[in-house]
Amino acid sequence: MKKTLSIIAMVLLVGSLFAGTALAASKVLHGKGKLYAAGKGVAKIAGHGTIKVKGKGILVVTLLSDDATAVVHGYGHKIVVSPTTTVYYGYNGHAKVRGSRIKVKVIGRSALSAVGKGTAFLKGHGKYHVGHLRGNWAPRGVTVNFEK
Repeated sequence: MKKTLSIIAMVLLVGSLFAGTALAASKVLHGKGKLYAAGKGVAKIAGHGTIKVKGKGILVVTLLSDDATAVVHGYGHKIVVSPTTTVYYGYNGHAKVRGSRIKVKVIGRSALSAVGKGTAFLKGHGKYHVGHLRGNWAPRGVTVNFEK
């Protein structure tokens, strides 16, 4: 019972961390090409295409379309929150998520790449680039729109 309550509390905490995060971003940037990002903090990518992640911390994968798939390797604990969302906590590994409506969130250390069309929100300390656009993650967050 204690373990179940701890898991529910952790899931609620993860959900609250992402409520309104994009609204808090200090700037919105647009780039053409493949997105690369690496850092420590909160990284959230939503869109369509392919997202690859190497990370350590908490990984949240949301598959919102019938064609969406996720292959996750590594270790940690897995919680299926809903038919579309799975949380991996204590996670250390890599994942490949693809489809027409996908979301990936990482809390902790991560290295990510995304190709297709979408939006990344990067909060914390790290670097990113999309084509010729390069920059740093921001303490309040930075939003980067990307497309092929």
